[in-house]
Amino acid sequence: MVDLSRLRDIGSGDAPATIYPDAVYNGISNAHDIAINEDTGFAYAVGNTRPVTATSPCHGGGLHMVDIRDPDSPDVEDAVTIVDVSDKSNPCSSARCSRASRTCTATRAG
Repeated sequence: MVDLSRLRDIGSGDAPATIYPDAVYNGISNAHDIAINEDTGFAYAVGNTRPVTATSPCHGGGLHMVDIRDPDSPDVEDAVTIVDVSDKSNPCSSARCSRASRTCTATRAG
């Protein structure tokens, strides 16, 4: 992770400049996309190529949620709720996967 506000101090005459990370998160090796919700302080990485050790079997290298409210110490989110959105007017929770218990529990039959 890099605090991009540090880029303000680099002038055009300083190029090329080397930027060192403020923190390194080793929970995934890379991701197809990363989205950050600034309101909640979570980063969502999808299309990850390496599942994280000790995560729920539901993880499988797909969605990975990281709490980045403390950017110097990022932490993986404990659980994922899977939502069936096939009926856009009635989205329903279909499963909850917990990293702590390493289980997935169906919340809706069908």
